[in-house]
Amino acid sequence: MLIQILNAPNRILNLDSTSPKKQFEKVGNHMDRDQAGTPKARSAQAILAVFVLSLIVYGFLQTNSLSPVLDSNGRNIINPSTRDRVKKIQIEERRQTETLWANEYMAQHLGRSLERWWDRINASSPRLQALADIGKTTTVLMNHWKLHKTIAHLNIEQFISTGNNLSYDSAAWKSFITMSMKDGWTLDHIEFRHIEFIPSSQGIPRTSKFFFRAGISNTNTQHRCLLTGPLKVQWKNTDLPQGDINQIEQIDVSLLELVSARTRQPFKLIHEETIKPPENAESIDPLLVYDIDGDGISEIILANKNKLLRYHPEGYFTSSPLCTFHPGLISTAVLADLNGDGISDFICHKQEGLVVIPGAPNGLFDQYEIMLRPADSRTVYPMVLSVGDMDRDGDSDIFLGQYRVPYEGGALPTPFYDADDGHPFFLLRNLGNWEFEDVTESALPNARRHRRIYSASLADLDGINGLDLIVVSDFAGADLYLNDGTGNFKVATNRFGDAHGFGMAHTFSDFNVDGKLDLLMIGMTSPTVDRLEFLNLRRSGLTEDHSLRRRVASGNRLFLSTQRMGFEQTELSLSIGRAGWAWGCSSADFDNNGYPDVIIGNGLETRQFVQDYESEYWLHDAFIADSEPDPAAYLYFKEKFAQTRGKGQSYGGYESNRLFLNLEGKSFVDVGHLWGLGLQRDTRNVVTDDFNGDGLIDCLFTHYEAWPDESQVLRIYQNELQSTSNWIGFRLASEPNQASPTGVTIEIETENHRQVKTIVTGDSYRLQHAQSVHFGMGSDSLVLSAIVTWPNGRQTNIRKPQINRYHRIPRLSQTLLNDKE
Repeated sequence: MLIQILNAPNRILNLDSTSPKKQFEKVGNHMDRDQAGTPKARSAQAILAVFVLSLIVYGFLQTNSLSPVLDSNGRNIINPSTRDRVKKIQIEERRQTETLWANEYMAQHLGRSLERWWDRINASSPRLQALADIGKTTTVLMNHWKLHKTIAHLNIEQFISTGNNLSYDSAAWKSFITMSMKDGWTLDHIEFRHIEFIPSSQGIPRTSKFFFRAGISNTNTQHRCLLTGPLKVQWKNTDLPQGDINQIEQIDVSLLELVSARTRQPFKLIHEETIKPPENAESIDPLLVYDIDGDGISEIILANKNKLLRYHPEGYFTSSPLCTFHPGLISTAVLADLNGDGISDFICHKQEGLVVIPGAPNGLFDQYEIMLRPADSRTVYPMVLSVGDMDRDGDSDIFLGQYRVPYEGGALPTPFYDADDGHPFFLLRNLGNWEFEDVTESALPNARRHRRIYSASLADLDGINGLDLIVVSDFAGADLYLNDGTGNFKVATNRFGDAHGFGMAHTFSDFNVDGKLDLLMIGMTSPTVDRLEFLNLRRSGLTEDHSLRRRVASGNRLFLSTQRMGFEQTELSLSIGRAGWAWGCSSADFDNNGYPDVIIGNGLETRQFVQDYESEYWLHDAFIADSEPDPAAYLYFKEKFAQTRGKGQSYGGYESNRLFLNLEGKSFVDVGHLWGLGLQRDTRNVVTDDFNGDGLIDCLFTHYEAWPDESQVLRIYQNELQSTSNWIGFRLASEPNQASPTGVTIEIETENHRQVKTIVTGDSYRLQHAQSVHFGMGSDSLVLSAIVTWPNGRQTNIRKPQINRYHRIPRLSQTLLNDKE
C-alpha cells in the first residue's frame, strides 16, 4: 500500500471509480468533520423543499448499479449483504436530510443563488461585469468609509464603515460597477462563505450572513484594496428555481472593512516553473531549503524530483541534480549532520525504509544510500522527519511521524476531535556509526502515538532541559511533550489550554516580542460548522461535548508563551484565527519592523464550481464510518464522490493565501492581496528565506491544482519592499564532532526590544526551512547582545554584532565570523 499513497499531496481519499490505482492517491485536506444536533423549528415549506432536493441528491444511488470494487487482495467486496447495508445508509441519511437537517438544506438551497453568481463571476472576463448582474428587483446597501488606522511606514490604510447606507437598485448597481470599470478597477478574486442562516418565522423574512472577501486593483494606478467582512442577504419569501439570482431580495455590504495600499506591490515573481511529479508519484515535494555549498545563500531542493535550484546574483535560478544516486520515490526527507563530521547528510524515507546519503565536503551527495531503519508493517505513510539532539549527547536523533488517509477503506478518523487511530510515530536515538535505536516506548511511554501527523519539531519551548517535542495532527490538534534533559518526555499538552484543531502545520516565533518563544498551529475553519452552530443543530452519535465541533473547526491557534511556563490565546491569537483551509505556513519579518509576520498557504481542491463538498462530512459522512475499514461505507463514499467532486464540486476550493502583517504584537491584518501574495491557487508548501541575501525575506509557494488540468507549480517571489528599517541575521554552520545546529535558539537584545527565534525541522507542510534566523529591528540601531543557546545547554554570547548583515556562527567559536571575512 505504501507505494500507492507515497507522496499523496492532499489528505482526503479520492475514491476514483475508474482507476483502482487512484484509490489512495489524493489525501486531501481533511474532509470537514463533525456532528450535529436538533433544530429549533422546521417549517413545512422548508421540509418540502428539502425533500425535493434530497431526491435529486440521492436518487442516483437508487437507480445506478454499483460497479465492482476490489479489495487489496483482488476480491470483489460487493455482495448482497454489502448492497443491503449501502441501501440502509442511504435511507437513514435521506431521513436525516428531510428532518433534522431541514433548515440546513434550506440554507444550502438558497445559498446556491450566490454560489451560481460566484461561478459566473469567476468565469467572466472582466469579472466585474458579472458582479454587476444582480436580480432584477434586488437592492444593494453600501456605505461610506472613514479612516480607522494608518500603517505609516508601509502606506497602508484601514477603513471602516460610517454606518451611513447607500441604496442601489439593479440599474443603479450596474451603473456603479460600469463606472468603476471605466475608472480602471478590476476584480482579482472574490469569496462568499455562508456562515449563518435564519429561517422565516412569524413574518420575518429568511436571512443569511456570508463572510465576504474580495481583492480589487486599479490598472491605471497602483491602488489595491481588500474588502472583508459580513455580507447580509435577505431572501424572497417565494422559492425560485435553485440558483436563480432573483431569489435575493437585498444584499447588505455596509459593514465591510477595507484595507488599501497605493504603492507598488513589494513582492515580485522571479521564478515560475511547472514541474511534473516523478512517475508513480503524486507530488514534487518534500521541499528543502538549505545552504549546501556554504556560500551563505540557500539552495532550494525538490527532493522527490532530485532537483536542486541554485540562485545566481544576476537574479535567476539554475537547476541540477541533488544526488548522484537518487534513492527513488520518497515520502519525506530532511538535511542534517547525522555522523558529526560537520557535513550535512540527506535523510529520507522510501518504500524500503529510512535511508541516508552521506554528504561530501563539496556539498555533493555522490555516495550510495545507507539503510538506517528498514520499513516494517507499521510503516505505511511517513509524512514528516524531524531531527535534533534530544538527549544532549552531541548527535542528532530522529523523529518520524506518519499520516493516515481519511476515507481509506471506508474508515474515518474517530473521534474526529481526538483521533489516535493512525499509523505509529517513531523516535530514534542516534548511537553513532549510522546505527539508530527505537526508543519510542521508553522515551514516550504515555504518548498519543497513533495521531494522523502533519508536522512535528524538536524545539526548546520551556527554556530548560533541552529539546521538547511538538506534534501537530489532523483531527486532533497540538500535542506537547516536555524533555526531562535525558531524552525522555512527559505529556504536557494541557499547558496549551484548548489545543483542538485540524492541525496542518506550525511555526515558531516571538510574535509579541517579549523574549519568549510562541507557537502558531494552523488549521481550518468550516462555514458548515458556523451555520450549524448558529442554528443550534446537533446530531447525536459522535460526542457528548457538542462544543468540540466548534473548537476543532476554529482555524488557527496562536499559543503565546507566559511567565508561568504555560501558553495562552489572546486577542492577538483571535486576529489570525480564521484564514481558510490552511496547509503550509511560515513566520518572518517581511517589513523588518521587529514584529514577525505570518504567511499561510490555503486551498485543497478547486474545481469547476464553487459548490463545496465540505458540508457532507458534517451532515452525513462522520456518522457513517469509524476507524475500522467498512466495505459498505467505502461504496457509499465512492458513489457520492463520483456524483459530487467527480462532477465539478470543489472541496476546500477557491481559497486565497494570507499574509498576516503583525501590528506591533497587538493584532494581525491580512495584506496578502495588497502585496502580491494573496493568490487564489491551491497551495501546499510555503517557505520563507532571504534567497538573495539583501536582508528582505522572500517567499516560495508550491501549488497543487486539480482543474482544469492537474499541475504542480513552483513560484518564488522576491521581496522588494522599500524599507529603511534595520535588521540582523545569523547563519548556523555545522562543525566536526558536534551536533547539527537544529534546535538552536538565538535571542537578541536591542535598545527597545528582546526577540527570540529558533531553528527547527518538520515545522511546516512537508518542507525544511533554512538553518538561519533573521530579525527585523525597526528603528533600533544597536544590538546589545546576541545569545546563542545550543541543544546541550551551552551558550555563546556575542556582544554588539554589526547590524544590516548576516553573521556566520561556528559551533565552537566564541568569536563572531562575518560572512565576508
